[in-house]
Formats: sequence, C-alpha cells, structure tokens
Amino acid sequence: MLQTASYKLHSAKQLEICNFSPTRFYLNYDHHSVTKLHKMMKDPNFSKHKFATTKKPIQLLSIDEIKKLTMDFDKEEVLYKATLKLVEQTNNWKMNICTTCYIETELQQSNHFCRKCNRFVAEPLKRSNLNYSNNILNLDAN
Repeated sequence: MLQTASYKLHSAKQLEICNFSPTRFYLNYDHHSVTKLHKMMKDPNFSKHKFATTKKPIQLLSIDEIKKLTMDFDKEEVLYKATLKLVEQTNNWKMNICTTCYIETELQQSNHFCRKCNRFVAEPLKRSNLNYSNNILNLDAN
C-alpha cells in the first residue's frame, strides 16, 4: 500500500531497505486497502469512534509480596525497584546486528557476515548488550 523512497545500493550489489525515515512516501491508489479506507472514511461513525483502551494500573509490590505470589498472577504486570550491585562483563557489550534478521554478525575477512541470511552486511546495526542476572529470590527486602 505504501512505498518508501529510502534504500541503499551497497558495494555488494544488494538492495537494502534501511531503518531510517524515508524522504518520500508514495500511496498506491489502486490498492484494495486504499479503496476500503476511502469507504470507511465516508462512514460518519468511523472517525468518531474512539479506539483507546483503559490501562490497568501497575501495582508496586515489595520483594516479600512478590515472593508470595501464586501461579494465578503469571499474566499480571508488576513494577519493582532493584539496585544492581554487580554487573559481570562476560562478553563484548557492543554488537553488530544484521539489518534483515537482527542476529549478531560475524567478522569474515574484515567484513560483517550473517550466517542466517548467508550474506555480507555492509552497514550492520550497532547495538549494546548488557547482561546481568537478577535472581529475585536472593534480593533483600530492604
């Protein structure tokens, strides 16, 4: 339905759709979804309908209360505060990610290579990865 005018042609002769904002959008008026949208916009009740949902308040629980929760509480959201006292650096924090499948790339002959896509990634995404373990059963209640 929408075509973007933002792409790159790299030295690997691969067309790559980028994840930054395009400079132009083109609307395909012949697409069946556009026709459906035009029909929906003519309905006076369509634009007046509010699609917002009410959010449930997030509960703030102490560590002792979280430890006492049962399996009935597995779908609920809980907000808790914890102080990280130790972060172990076991791997490199900076990662290069494939722009297609978002899996970490490997260096092969000074080029970034994605094993899943089986291609060289000319400009991989730069991501930071911080690993820490937070065992809630060992947290202090203070």
